[in-house]
Amino acid sequence: MKQVILIGNFNRWETEAEFICEMLQMTATRVILINIGRGEAPADLNAKELRQLFPGQTLEDCVHLAISKLYLQGIADGILVLLGKEPHYYALADKAFAAMPFGLPKAAILSGDCTWQGRRDILHIYLPGTGYNMNPVIKILLGNTAFAISGMCLCSIHNFGSSAPTVGTMGFRGSIGKYFAGAGLNYIAFSDNDPMLPPLLRNGYIHGLMLASKAEFCLPSLDIAAAREIPVVIISRNPGAIKASLDYLPALSGPVTIISSHHQETPHIVSQEASPLWVHCRSISCKYGSDSFYRYAVKTLADQIT
Repeated sequence: MKQVILIGNFNRWETEAEFICEMLQMTATRVILINIGRGEAPADLNAKELRQLFPGQTLEDCVHLAISKLYLQGIADGILVLLGKEPHYYALADKAFAAMPFGLPKAAILSGDCTWQGRRDILHIYLPGTGYNMNPVIKILLGNTAFAISGMCLCSIHNFGSSAPTVGTMGFRGSIGKYFAGAGLNYIAFSDNDPMLPPLLRNGYIHGLMLASKAEFCLPSLDIAAAREIPVVIISRNPGAIKASLDYLPALSGPVTIISSHHQETPHIVSQEASPLWVHCRSISCKYGSDSFYRYAVKTLADQIT
């Protein structure tokens, strides 16, 4: 049986929470209720109990720690948050969702005047108006959300394993996919500063990086790749500038390879003097941006991953 965590101020959202629980139970999904309101309400955990479990922590951190523990124990398969125009709970909602890895079912039911944004991997459902009773419109929206997250729990990202590694790219124009297909790799092409790349790296869904962007756009992703020892290939017309920007990376790092072109007939590895030991610089004879150049770069990354 799948289990969904339902979080909210049940002093305010009690009726909606009861209806959602009924809908989820119809789909054979168990609900773990966490009440973050000041007053106690029927729930598996109230705010007072959370503070007792994690003394000295803020309520936001208590919620984060509790959800992390439930997930690590294999108890939680998804999370649903009820949130209104309650700015004092916005940080708590962020902490709650952050406790579950990217790719797991996440949804938020929000009042029409709620200004909370949340991350991109969260399903947002807005209730109409600023006040209502439990009319058919509200019930349809609550029911649809309940059925949606239940279905998501049955078909989460963990069901879609692949023997082929997945790599992320940044800064490439045009179709780069054919080169990865030829090397037997899955890929996702990201734009500069795409907020989705760091969580995918952090949670282990991206196994290699190929970059053609300016270094400043890549630094957050390079930090995570270094910490997780994820191989990185950077193509550049100016490898010296790239090397200088990598000096800050920690010594315990995955391999970083900088590939450039010198239009000679045979591959040549340039001097690595003054470069970190884990940074490898290769200047090859293929013309920069040509099919042969990209195939060489992709093969280099594939060899490092496998």
